[in-house]
Amino acid sequence: MSKKYTEDNYKEWEDLYNEGKNYVEIGASFNADPSYIRKVLIQKGVATRNPVRFTEEDFLMWERLYQDGRSFDAVGKEYEVSGGYVRKILKKRGVEARSKSSFSEEDFNRWVALYNEGVSIKDSALEYKSDFRTIKKKIEPHVKIRVNGAKISKEEKEEWIDLYQYGFSINEIGKLYDISRQVVTIFLNSNDVDTSRGINMTADLIREWEEKHLGGWSIHKIAVTYGCDSSTVKSYFDKNNIEYTLREAIVPDPPTEEELKRWEQMYSERVSADKIAEIEGVDRKRIRYFLNKMGVELRTSNEAKLSKPHLLNAEPSYIQKQVIIGSLLGDGCADTRGRLIIGHSEKQVEWLEQKRDWLGELVYDNGIKRSVKNGYKIGSIKYTLNTVPNQFIKKLRAESYLSTGGRDISSLIPHVDALALAVLFGDDGHYMNRGRGSGGISTYGFSEEQNALLAEHLHTKLNIDCKVSRHKKVFEDKGKKFYYGIYIRSSGMQVMRELIAPYLPNSMKYKIGLNR
Repeated sequence: MSKKYTEDNYKEWEDLYNEGKNYVEIGASFNADPSYIRKVLIQKGVATRNPVRFTEEDFLMWERLYQDGRSFDAVGKEYEVSGGYVRKILKKRGVEARSKSSFSEEDFNRWVALYNEGVSIKDSALEYKSDFRTIKKKIEPHVKIRVNGAKISKEEKEEWIDLYQYGFSINEIGKLYDISRQVVTIFLNSNDVDTSRGINMTADLIREWEEKHLGGWSIHKIAVTYGCDSSTVKSYFDKNNIEYTLREAIVPDPPTEEELKRWEQMYSERVSADKIAEIEGVDRKRIRYFLNKMGVELRTSNEAKLSKPHLLNAEPSYIQKQVIIGSLLGDGCADTRGRLIIGHSEKQVEWLEQKRDWLGELVYDNGIKRSVKNGYKIGSIKYTLNTVPNQFIKKLRAESYLSTGGRDISSLIPHVDALALAVLFGDDGHYMNRGRGSGGISTYGFSEEQNALLAEHLHTKLNIDCKVSRHKKVFEDKGKKFYYGIYIRSSGMQVMRELIAPYLPNSMKYKIGLNR
């Protein structure tokens, strides 16, 4: 029996089976092959359910599944009987078996191409509604069939974990070891390595990926930014007939001894793997992989070049938390490593300096950085600052960033006090110089419901009289679209001015109608 599962697992399988679950459902819960579960339960003396108890309704469902393209084996596996039994029943009912030659030469070529890309025969069989043996027989003369996972040594399999953690995709690992990515995935999952990297796909998100790629982003950068695997991005590009450019696959052939010594020396001198990769003209994954093989203790991505690693798990102060929350609602953003990134124009450098002072030690060593924009508003000057990675920031990002690319700020709103509001208003607020002076917050990136939650919080907790405002914008290609923000009545503006004025530097007080 497999060493991967314990006697406790076997007992759970037995209980689930006796409760009415089938082998397929149990297998899905434990990431185990249903046929293996059946074998274990038979060895344990568990009486299997009698297949002759199927109803007419079941047989009709078998017909429909088979006519929809499922194989006899696939139908049998779902109903816990052999494919031969399904074939026998359907033959008696006059269902004609499909001819194995129903696929075209183009299909055969596609199977070969998919297999060479790391797609398993099983996945191709599911996609083409065929059976495993048909596809294997057709591609065997043209490809080298990958070895079974059982023939890979334990040491090699453990190396998969290192490769995956240092940036190699499951697809790349499969190619390196000449094995299917499914075998790699099962092994990683069985060793508690999270390989989900899932993402809720929408047409808008795929279009956004396409625009990013056309703008120069690599497949790898898109995958890292959106929290998925490179193969996921390529898969959706293929499905939507989107052309893309791939860099040559990375095969970790050993570098020379001289190269290794040079890399180790630079890394010991605090040069990052990214910088070494840039100097050497190779991929950072290659640098990190071979440094690790040499026994070099690698700095994690969360340590941001080992700048203040002691702050990674440190609890931020109240002021730091308020600035982080206000920035995430305003002009700041958090990356997957748990860093807060804030950018402002040249006119708001004093405002950025104020945030730097509030954030204190959390700010990365290089402080405020000046750069020239290459995208929107080409040539304009931008100033940015980054914090070092911190688990509090990473937690807020996980709670407020959606995999679809949107935001959900409902978990941030209850923590907004006067300082967080000052940061938000300094970023996105504006004063309306009419009547007694009202104001607004351009929280257009959030939904109407989230703006309503924010308005309610400002009213009940901070006594600011405000409401949700709606704004219409007309696009030539998309028609009209509505955006939502916060409108602050003049009475609310007076209350808010008293609350946040002490936090705003002189250069920003025009936002609340002062120093105009």
